[in-house]
Amino acid sequence: LIALKNPHFLVGALDEKALRGLEGHGIPSFLIDSGLTTNDYGWGTYAFRQLGLHKVQLVLNLAKTGVDALTVDADAFILRDPFPYIRKLPGADVLMSSDHLVATNGYNDDGLESASGFYSAFNIGYIFIRARAIEFVQEWRDTCYKRSNDWDQVLFANVLRRGGGGARNGKARADRLMPMYKTSEGRNLMAGVLPVSLFASGHTFFVSRMAHIMHREPYMVHTTFQYGGAQ
Repeated sequence: LIALKNPHFLVGALDEKALRGLEGHGIPSFLIDSGLTTNDYGWGTYAFRQLGLHKVQLVLNLAKTGVDALTVDADAFILRDPFPYIRKLPGADVLMSSDHLVATNGYNDDGLESASGFYSAFNIGYIFIRARAIEFVQEWRDTCYKRSNDWDQVLFANVLRRGGGGARNGKARADRLMPMYKTSEGRNLMAGVLPVSLFASGHTFFVSRMAHIMHREPYMVHTTFQYGGAQ
């Protein structure tokens, strides 16, 4: 983001040593007083589950500020400023990356994934949530704390699909946003799956090389589909 000359970021440090290091480099940062290990957060470990609870609480805290926020995991690399893309979707309440392995609209299309993309796992390593979706975020947070042994990413999808049309009835709009979570006021939040070619997983970037085939630079590469832990 510094290289892209975008100053609108804030880094959460999980321990005081990380915070001091960030501050020493002039990085806007704050302490997430997690009390968690500084060792490997291997997928499915206790530390991994606990980290998820801190993350969902952070997303809720951001929503409460009234700011529309993009939350990005530390292992997701930002290569292009994503905000011009997001601004083209003013109707989107929630946008998320995905573990889907197929570009549902082909390689000549950089729009959101089509309805079939909603069948795969949503990936919350890269999520944009407008503050107006706070009711959904609160329910997601509460569900995570009630079911602390479950994966926050799975619960994100479960809650988002409550009361929504989802992919089953194919009611995507022209912009490919889908009606999902139904609020207490009876309004469906509009959600979209970011294109897996340009908001890439480790598989779609390094293995199937979608962005290379498109001759495009992706907005993000998330180093998922890595099975060696920290190594």
